Amino acid sequence: MAVAEYQAIGFQKGLSYFLLFAAITPLIISIYKEQDEETFKKLLEIQLILGALNLLYILIEPEYVSSHGGRFRGIFGNPNGLAMYCYFAIVMFWILRSHFKLNMSRSFEVVFMILFFGLLLLSGSRASFISVIIFLVLSRFKRNEFFAGTVITTIALFFSEEIVSLLQNFIVFLGFEEQFRITGNEAQSISTGSGRLVAWRFAWQKIETAFFFGRGWAFEETWFHLPTVQASLNQLNHQGGAHNVFVIFWLNTGIVGLLLFMLGLFRAIYKASQNNKLAIPLVFSALFLCNFEPWLAASLNPYTIQFLLVLSVMLFIPKHKNEEVTELSST
Repeated sequence: MAVAEYQAIGFQKGLSYFLLFAAITPLIISIYKEQDEETFKKLLEIQLILGALNLLYILIEPEYVSSHGGRFRGIFGNPNGLAMYCYFAIVMFWILRSHFKLNMSRSFEVVFMILFFGLLLLSGSRASFISVIIFLVLSRFKRNEFFAGTVITTIALFFSEEIVSLLQNFIVFLGFEEQFRITGNEAQSISTGSGRLVAWRFAWQKIETAFFFGRGWAFEETWFHLPTVQASLNQLNHQGGAHNVFVIFWLNTGIVGLLLFMLGLFRAIYKASQNNKLAIPLVFSALFLCNFEPWLAASLNPYTIQFLLVLSVMLFIPKHKNEEVTELSST
């Protein structure tokens, strides 16, 4: 790839990412002012319809049950993509229902949760499954959510092997070992991230050569998909890119860019938590997912958009209907 072409792609990706962040919040506020919270109820109904469409493919297109150990991929074409959509659907349901006190029937709530938990199980994605658990556990805390999330994350970091072993035994006890790929000759350890650890170690070689400022927005995608690099990774049981938001930001923008992004994100989460305490469970569960999937490092996917949607709601739309919408300039 020529230098000019590489620079053009990097500029386009950076501009796309900026425009996404600049557009979502004003759009959400405008929708709320014009149509009130009923719009968000309809959004959840659309989520339910999209989730149900995935089930139709079991009958219409049986080949959509992929070869990844029988993992279901639905209309997303990828089991992990379907699983992340389930995670965000569940999180969005929990946050929007809490934030607006939506008047939804009990049957809708039951069908919604059964559908997306079922699809999540069929996808066999361990990262998205654990992210949902983190969100639901932290959402039960009435106070000190940030402290609880920090403690839980720290414990997971220092005792990951023990937690993985316990989780594997529990999954086997429930009889879901095939769905979560933890038995037999083809089993893969949760702790290795299904080969992602290989990619992270591979990426570190390049991080060391541009530690502080990175190599530009398009570098991770361009370098990881070079034929020679992919051939080496395939031999080590890995396909695709870095599969880690933090590694991608570090490769592309350096430690400076990564820290600035994280500082801005935590500032936004802190402000959102003043309006809705579910902002804390959202950030810890989402950051856990960032450790295994690259969604937040890209703009052209349904996951970053959903994350910004619920974050914008908690940042700028008060929980009580009779209050005025927060102005953008106040933040």
